[in-house]
Amino acid sequence: MKKIRRFLERLLPPGMDPKTLCGTFITGAVISVLASLSFWLRYTIEIYELYETVGGKSQRIEGRMMPDFIRLLGDVSFENSLACFMILACIMPLFAIYHYLYHRQGARSDYLMRRLPRRWVWHARCLALPLLAGAAALVLGFTVLMLDFGMYMLFTPGDAILPGQWMKIWSVL
Repeated sequence: MKKIRRFLERLLPPGMDPKTLCGTFITGAVISVLASLSFWLRYTIEIYELYETVGGKSQRIEGRMMPDFIRLLGDVSFENSLACFMILACIMPLFAIYHYLYHRQGARSDYLMRRLPRRWVWHARCLALPLLAGAAALVLGFTVLMLDFGMYMLFTPGDAILPGQWMKIWSVL
């Protein structure tokens, strides 16, 4: 734990506590994962509509098809189950601005940072962690997308899936 803290402190402005950025990212990631579960709610409703109960037995309704994966995922609006990951990725660069402003407080360490032999250290300390966190949010969102798609293809009866689901994902993205 101490090694992780030291690593994070090397990527932040001097004296800044890494809990702020890490706490925001973890909270945002948890909220995003919970929001992405709305896909499973829509999926469950649609899978139950494929079947009807006749005489106490569940039978598949002839000709009923499952909606496209993209429709179950949600529109390209805030209704989308992956929108929170994109919002989290967009919030992280705001921390970079905060880090640059943090250097301007008090003794104005930004002047000192500019005079260092390795001038890129100042920018690295301000940009590295927010950009890494934003990229991690996008990777996490893509991972959830692929898990949802895999489960959609795995659990949906094969004859109820409309053809071309994989291409429809890329046409929307």
